[in-house]
Amino acid sequence: MMASAHLVAAFVIFAFFSEIPRTSAQSNVNDYFDQMEADVKELARKLGEIFSSPCGNDPSCPNGCSQSMCQQLANNLPISYINASASVTRSNSSVTYFSYGGQDQPSDVESSSICRTQLLDETFQNVSSKVNYYLDYYVGLIDGTRRAYPGREEQQDSCLLYDSRIRPWYSGAITYPNHLVILVDIGHSMTDPLKTAPSGLDTKLHAAQNFSLALLSTAYKDNYINVVSFGGAQNDSYTRSLQVGFNYDNPSIHKELATLNLKILNFTNQTSVLNTDVTAFVTGLNTTLRAFSDSTLPNAQLYNLSKNIVLFTDGSFASQDILNDPSVVAAIAELQAINVNLFVYSDELSVGLQSLTAEMNGSYTVWASNDNPLHEMRSYFGYLAASHRNLFNDTPFWIDNYRDAYNISDIITVSMPAFDQDKFVGVAAIDVPFPQLPRDDMNNLGQRRTTRDNTLESASSSTRASSVPPIFDDYNCGTSGSMCQGPPQESFNKEAFQDRKCRNLCADQEDNKVKEIVIGTVVGAIFAAAVFGTGAFLCMRRRKKEARERGSSGTTNVDARITGVQEEAKKPPSETWGDPL
Repeated sequence: MMASAHLVAAFVIFAFFSEIPRTSAQSNVNDYFDQMEADVKELARKLGEIFSSPCGNDPSCPNGCSQSMCQQLANNLPISYINASASVTRSNSSVTYFSYGGQDQPSDVESSSICRTQLLDETFQNVSSKVNYYLDYYVGLIDGTRRAYPGREEQQDSCLLYDSRIRPWYSGAITYPNHLVILVDIGHSMTDPLKTAPSGLDTKLHAAQNFSLALLSTAYKDNYINVVSFGGAQNDSYTRSLQVGFNYDNPSIHKELATLNLKILNFTNQTSVLNTDVTAFVTGLNTTLRAFSDSTLPNAQLYNLSKNIVLFTDGSFASQDILNDPSVVAAIAELQAINVNLFVYSDELSVGLQSLTAEMNGSYTVWASNDNPLHEMRSYFGYLAASHRNLFNDTPFWIDNYRDAYNISDIITVSMPAFDQDKFVGVAAIDVPFPQLPRDDMNNLGQRRTTRDNTLESASSSTRASSVPPIFDDYNCGTSGSMCQGPPQESFNKEAFQDRKCRNLCADQEDNKVKEIVIGTVVGAIFAAAVFGTGAFLCMRRRKKEARERGSSGTTNVDARITGVQEEAKKPPSETWGDPL
């Protein structure tokens, strides 16, 4: 069954792509890529627009409906589907969100994103109607929510494990060649319970480890990253920063950073019996400075690297007069001389830390929870995204081709950060299967990437550091009610399931204007092939009979009919099969 299903799925995809008109892309590939860039910019603009209103005035909350739960595919069904999904519909989009701590329901922040982004459906439909290539359109939000179009209902496991923020289309759109040093306080006070954890179930150090590991997962190709600790039983020995590679099969996996992962996990075995003092902190800063100044980094001379410190600490070393310490002042001056940015995350509101951060024009954040670390660090990612936008003048970013998350095809992605005025809210992206574009098109796309690389080389670090000063992010947005979950989930019915009809749990069932995609599985495909073959056979017999009956006078009619068939074949798939997938 699995083998047959795979063959049919591959046949249907091949047949679909072989019919897609390529005239416009082949005749003027620049127009095609320009269109994709214009569409992703429009999607990003709309995404920023719907986040501009106050949360309480959101017209889609709390009564709006959304395909938010991904439960249609259950029990690892032994059937292979095109696009690895239960259904595909162009009537509305679908949602995935990342589940923290095994929670099935989205958080308030995720619920708000789910409700708001439902307003993107009209924009999704508008931009998708402009091209005939197979495309996926989607947005990823800072809280980890993703809305994709065409809509899919996915397996529960896939729904809760997919995190947009560690995918290359997201991280690539908000980071230029970046040198990040994660600086972690492992002094004794960091073993105290985290204030935001219920009943003291977590410690400050565990939270710092969790945040650090999350940061590593967002690394993008050709960035440099390092991890430095201070305040432990022994001083941290210096090691050179690692260059991030690109995993074609799974871009979210970075095996080259395994040593840094292990180092973070070992922090709990290296804590001191003493609280961190200012001397230990300065030692950590000097080690960080050495990492940024290391001239032996491979290929570092090819990039003008942005330099950023993300510091996790409770600030036990930071007295109110910390800036009166000559060693601290000297270390800060050296970091400022090479345009290093500082982002501080803590569960303590420390006056000394605030003074230190302000001196470096940095960002200070008291995290509210350990459940969604990447969302808690949005000030850092917002800075990267805004700097990226300013540096490239709102130019979309083309990702290197990679294997998509559904393991269907090589794809290329164009993506664009989205902003509510100056606040980063997420990334918009458009996919197209890489094999469907002629090689000449890829050469042209490569020139666009080269242009971006040249821009990177010419931009100065001082320009980057001053272009977007980090700001304090006080984002706190939830919903005022529960999100619509639709009717109870249906029990699995194989016969009904094989019809592949869109179930549209929360869509308007009375809207007959919206087309639904109906694609057969194994039985459907075989049946369609049989019908097509029978129809072709009967059509040919009829033509021969008419030719014999009418003689030469019938030739003109037959030729006209053949011409009509040829013209029909030239029509785009949306006119012959309904909307493309």
